[in-house]
Amino acid sequence: MDRRKRIAPQVELLEGRSLLSHVPVLPAAPTAQVSARVRPRVYPLNGTINGSYAVGTSNGTDTTLAFRGTGVVTPFGTVTATLPPRILPATIPRFIDLNFTGDSGSLDIRFTKGRGPLNLNAPQQQGQFKILGGTGRYAQASGNGNGTLTITPGSADGMTGQFVLNLKGRTRY
Repeated sequence: MDRRKRIAPQVELLEGRSLLSHVPVLPAAPTAQVSARVRPRVYPLNGTINGSYAVGTSNGTDTTLAFRGTGVVTPFGTVTATLPPRILPATIPRFIDLNFTGDSGSLDIRFTKGRGPLNLNAPQQQGQFKILGGTGRYAQASGNGNGTLTITPGSADGMTGQFVLNLKGRTRY
């Protein structure tokens, strides 16, 4: 058996002079594999959105509903909440989908009253919200909570008016 060490020449500094010396070559140390699991942090999702709604018609026959508002929602800051005009079935829908757009991305939530359709003639409705998805910093967001939708009709027929949506819940991202 040959017990000689393999030696590879390397340069060493010796009092300001370079000297070629022999240093044993060692096998590379095994690398450790580290698997880090990143858990999303939980943040309170609280805020108030104020805005207006309008029930109208398109094509002279289809009934549409649109919401638009602004507010401050933690942790997003100032947000714009919109529900673009959508065609309604014969009754008012059971939910309102809203999109919050902030500086770091957007978030889609669904507010639902629970049983039965939303009532645009009822002054205040308790419900729940659920995060449906998002973009940017909130692309992987999830969460839910409670909400209160307050409707104030602006016309005698209730076709236009104001709304206030208060949210209290949690989000993870």
